[in-house]
Amino acid sequence: MSAARERATAVLLIALGGLVVLVAAGRTWVRLRPAAAVALPPVRLSGRALSAGVPALGLLLLAAAAGVLAVRGPARRAVGAVAVLAALLAAELTVAAAYGPHRRATAVSAAGDRLGSPTGATAATSGWPAVALAGAALALAGGAWALARSGRWSSLGRRYDSPARPSGQDVDAWQALSRGDDPTL
Repeated sequence: MSAARERATAVLLIALGGLVVLVAAGRTWVRLRPAAAVALPPVRLSGRALSAGVPALGLLLLAAAAGVLAVRGPARRAVGAVAVLAALLAAELTVAAAYGPHRRATAVSAAGDRLGSPTGATAATSGWPAVALAGAALALAGGAWALARSGRWSSLGRRYDSPARPSGQDVDAWQALSRGDDPTL
């Protein structure tokens, strides 16, 4: 595989993973059903309500995808490492919020007064946390790829860098304009 395709694949994996994490965090993760004696509708809690860090890490992964394109050398490896860490943390927060031992307590706390009495309430997890985990896995793969292979990848051309200093002719033209002379004559 060429270096350009490797870079494009890593960027695509990180960006797609970040987008999937971000979208999944906005969906219903846990549905709390009040006790049978309480006539309240079920309370639906999104990933954002259960763990505010998950959508924030999705945004960080999207920024990391752009960063892999924008920087070069050791900075690109650092961005790959940030993507790996963000993906691991997003997966950890997702598991803790949706599948962890304190899942029900976290959901009851996030539901607040909408649940009525928390005793006897049952919690059911939807499939969206698994989707968020899949997105984190995609971003982890792309970040690891960028971390391991980015030394071979090209970067944006130097033509996008600012010149070290303006040429003498350009400076003379600006000075002529400052004096009120027309440098085009």
